[in-house]
Amino acid sequence: MITVFRNTDATEDVVCTVSDDNATYSAALMGKDEIVVDVVTQAVLPVSVLDYIRYGGYAYTLNRQPEFTKEADVKYRYNLVFEGAIYNLLDKGFEHPITKQTRFTLTGTLRDFVQLAVDNANLTDSGWSVGDVPDTPRKNIVFESMTVGDVLDKLATEFSVEYHSLGKRISFYDRYENITQIVFKQGMGNGLFTLTRRNVDSENTVTRAVLYGGTKNLPLGYRNGSDNSCWADPAPSDTPPSCGKQSGGGPEKQAGPQHHDGAGGDPT
Repeated sequence: MITVFRNTDATEDVVCTVSDDNATYSAALMGKDEIVVDVVTQAVLPVSVLDYIRYGGYAYTLNRQPEFTKEADVKYRYNLVFEGAIYNLLDKGFEHPITKQTRFTLTGTLRDFVQLAVDNANLTDSGWSVGDVPDTPRKNIVFESMTVGDVLDKLATEFSVEYHSLGKRISFYDRYENITQIVFKQGMGNGLFTLTRRNVDSENTVTRAVLYGGTKNLPLGYRNGSDNSCWADPAPSDTPPSCGKQSGGGPEKQAGPQHHDGAGGDPT
């Protein structure tokens, strides 16, 4: 059975209990975290918005009025959606810590921005904290009228990381993994039915590359008149023949010779 709770005057009261026979927990990295309960009752349930249940030590809350269908005088079919705390951030505004503007540019590390997101969340929903966050260089990021939830997604993109929340503790990882002891094998009772290998995209594997860079700071007559910086020996090398042969390559616009104050000689 699942127990539904309600906070009344700082007191946790039991609202009702419902069957867990048709309860489904769904979670996705940087996405869904909810419990859906489909239940049939003989009377109207006394549940309401902000009622909650507990699972794994964390609260899951009804953020919308529960839906039900009356199929008979003593038959009510409910679809109850209890959402994790991360859903609270979908409508929490994100503002500059000093100016309070919602459109601004700020420079900082990933941890700086995560702390600011948590500070904004705590303005109207206390209890949020910063968990594990990798060290990163400082970046200049533009924010334009975003929610805290939007900001977490933006930070994941800007710093090429992934985030995960446990209750109200937000952590970022270069790659989030959860190692289990579950082993699947093909055969009766081992759980593995089909194993498929697929390419990550429809493009052929590049096994030969000719690379070239930017156009700045190139001396007169640079490498037989090349307009772009390039290797002294541009001949490409091949990967093992088992991969076949497919050429590729392209410009790196920022790559090229650099001038340094106080250094003599030609640019290199």
